[in-house]
Amino acid sequence: MRLKIFTVMAVAVVVAFMTGQLYAERVQAEKIPETITQYVYETVYEIIPARIGYVAVEKPPRFSAEEEQLFASVVMGECGHESDEGVAAVAKCLLNAMDQSGLTVDEAITAYGYVAPLMEPSIRVMAICQAVIYHGLYDDWNGMYFYSPQWMPDGTSEWHESRELVRVIGEHRFFK
Repeated sequence: MRLKIFTVMAVAVVVAFMTGQLYAERVQAEKIPETITQYVYETVYEIIPARIGYVAVEKPPRFSAEEEQLFASVVMGECGHESDEGVAAVAKCLLNAMDQSGLTVDEAITAYGYVAPLMEPSIRVMAICQAVIYHGLYDDWNGMYFYSPQWMPDGTSEWHESRELVRVIGEHRFFK
């Protein structure tokens, strides 16, 4: 009787081990981004392009690692909760403002009234910012200014609304 119980237990252990081993192999086979660059290529290049129809291009390094982090932190503070498309639009507005005025990230934060970079950017926001800066995401976006009516005391901004509306994405309104 003990031999039968031992045999049943041994078989159960082997089955459990093999099931666990197969599960572990399946989990390892799934694509889990380990780096921001991997996230850019696996998520940003597959999801956003399908929705907005852009083709990736390579651009030379533009910022130091610290400036890139600061850029992404500002974008995170402005719209980290928004959709990928909304994050890309805000990032491109910041980049357009910098290009037009010749300002650095630090200077643009002050000049254009962006939120202070108080939080670490998420991997998603960092990846989208890198795609905007280095890979041409939203290269044809001509938005320069934006605001979120929910954060305005009276729900609107006369200055922004006096400009040409480009698009509304999520909670943000974008203008030329």
